[in-house]
Amino acid sequence: MEKKQICYSFINEADVMERLGGNINLFNRLFNKYINSYKNADGEVKELINKKNYEDARLLAHTIKGTSANLGITNMREKAMELEKAIITEDDLEIEKRLRELKEELQRILTEINFK
Repeated sequence: MEKKQICYSFINEADVMERLGGNINLFNRLFNKYINSYKNADGEVKELINKKNYEDARLLAHTIKGTSANLGITNMREKAMELEKAIITEDDLEIEKRLRELKEELQRILTEINFK
């Protein structure tokens, strides 16, 4: 059995390593950039929604969805996808629910990272 290279439970290692050709150094660079870019994403989306800037909020959710998928962060991809759908409908109650779910997932990720 091959030893795991990625120590985070929220990452689908097989998926991301296949996508990156097994390059763990590339993964680490991309993952660090991802965390630095999105550690406050819930607040950024909320601020855009509060300003009724639905298009930029949707674009941010869409970008989080794609980047999460590329890095094998499946649950975050799902949360961002659901948030993007809610933003498209401009249903503030649904947006609030989906934003809360994204925030919870982000907090779970950041908590796990901080304990490693």
